[in-house]
Amino acid sequence: MLKASSVNINIEDAERNLAVAVGYEVSCEYDAVGEMIRVNVYNVPISEFSKVSSTIYDLEEEMYPEYGCVFLVIKFSPEETERHFPLRICRKL
Repeated sequence: MLKASSVNINIEDAERNLAVAVGYEVSCEYDAVGEMIRVNVYNVPISEFSKVSSTIYDLEEEMYPEYGCVFLVIKFSPEETERHFPLRICRKL
């Protein structure tokens, strides 16, 4: 669990919750300098990019309202995932 200001942010819970919400594998990383959580989403068909982003951005306030945390969503197509993250599971959840 990471501590961000006075709020505890459980990154593993965030990854799990976001993966369930979008249906794709997710990894998260807290950036204390930017006060944001980078959300990497893998194996997303390009046709789903907008939908995945919207779903995650809609959850920002719901997940961490007391912190005002923002998400930076980075989506990777199946081809990009295979090229740059070969150990990621290539499947939709």
